[in-house]
Amino acid sequence: MSFSHRFFLYGPFGLFVALAASVMIYWWHAADQLAHRLDQMNGHEIAPGVHMHFRTKRIAGFPFRLDAIFTDFSVDAPGADGPITWRAHDFASHRLTYDSTKYVLEAAGPQVIAWTNDHGQAKSFRFTPAALHGSAILEGGKLVRFDIDTFGLASEKFSAARAQFHLRHDPVLDALDLVADLQNVRFAGDAAAGFGDGFSHARIEGRLAPAEPFAPVLAGGADWRHALDVWQHGKDSGFKVDQAALFWGKCEATSSGAVTLDSEHRLAGSLAFSLADCASLDKQAASISEHPGSHRALLDVLADLSHRVPEDKSGALPITVVFKDGLIFVGPGKDVGGNVGFEPVGFLHALY
Repeated sequence: MSFSHRFFLYGPFGLFVALAASVMIYWWHAADQLAHRLDQMNGHEIAPGVHMHFRTKRIAGFPFRLDAIFTDFSVDAPGADGPITWRAHDFASHRLTYDSTKYVLEAAGPQVIAWTNDHGQAKSFRFTPAALHGSAILEGGKLVRFDIDTFGLASEKFSAARAQFHLRHDPVLDALDLVADLQNVRFAGDAAAGFGDGFSHARIEGRLAPAEPFAPVLAGGADWRHALDVWQHGKDSGFKVDQAALFWGKCEATSSGAVTLDSEHRLAGSLAFSLADCASLDKQAASISEHPGSHRALLDVLADLSHRVPEDKSGALPITVVFKDGLIFVGPGKDVGGNVGFEPVGFLHALY
């Protein structure tokens, strides 16, 4: 056999071996860099006011993925009255070795979200998901999309078959698209007041505009509270609710409107609701055994409005929800001078 024949026989094999060796060497190099960077981040600030902690880590995914697998993982972020902390017993981040712009996230085991309320009291929400998945997409070092999808969320006072949150930098407008969606929500204890069967579906989607003040936050270079301050004082800033919907029993409440923040960093604005197929409001209101001391229960107010406010052309009850001065008001669908007929049904706390 001539030398040229041997080259065509062994050349492709040698090229494959060289390519495989380069892939393996690159993976070990990238894995070593990732491990070193994570060690430097552990217990330290990873963004203004944000800290990451973990007890152990392991890098896996050879040769085409970089998987960072953690135990006792937590993230602290600044809140209104103290840090907000999310803890997960097991957490993992995955990305392709040659692509650092797309990440897949997952968490398992008991989860805890802890915070401090406006009275300085430590609060926590403990839950265990059947599955919790997330994803993040970066462009030019900035987060352009973030998604969380949780199945089988269970806690002492709250459960949901599915809970989703989505954030996207709008590709056309100077805005952030936001979506929150809950399915088959059930409550226990006091939280169930009047909603014994829970909500079959709750959804809100809209646009936070302008998005420019949040660019430093999405790049990991600024505190979100400072960004909200800049946004709040900007021209035409607000959150436009394209669609909000709440379904319980046979009742269907759909809405649209716009909200912003007042000088005390509380929600301000109004949403116009259309309440349909809800003939059982009186029965639902009667099922509430205790009422808040400072305001009437929401279902009480809705039941009263159903007897005083005429239905619209579609046969639905038009109502308006107003966020003002730290309170939530519910009243007739048409704005009446001096908010006549509007009653408080809840409180609003400062976001930060």
